Amino acid sequence: MNITTDNLVIETWTYLGRRLTQSDAVRYVWLHEQASEGENNYLHHKQVVANAAVGSRWDFTVQVDGSYFVKGENRPQFREQLVGDQVIQWEIRDKGAAATKQMLANAKKAAVNREGLQELLAPLIREMRKVRNFQERSAIIAVVIDILYST
Repeated sequence: MNITTDNLVIETWTYLGRRLTQSDAVRYVWLHEQASEGENNYLHHKQVVANAAVGSRWDFTVQVDGSYFVKGENRPQFREQLVGDQVIQWEIRDKGAAATKQMLANAKKAAVNREGLQELLAPLIREMRKVRNFQERSAIIAVVIDILYST
């Protein structure tokens, strides 16, 4: 299907960076600068432009139905890089979202590892509970540490 230029419009979007949704999914937020009154001017998408810098402005070719091009001849075109305090605030939020996402992933991984480790150590823990003497417990722990470091 051929699309005529009558069906296309160029819109300027500014990349505000990554944000986390309530379900901890990463969304790439764009400010739609020509949004009509009452229209949402913040667009939350998957990554639209690879390696877009926070505060960069892009011209998007948009069809009448609202869909936009991400590849080919009508792909987004870099327009300019904004600077200033607002961009710094967007960058802080972007880096905060990335760090939070990484922290959540690490916490999830640690929780899985902790559960697995507790399962592996369950027999040892049961035996340790039987030992009431501090010196004997210390000796068992020393042997376990020695085994762990010698592997």
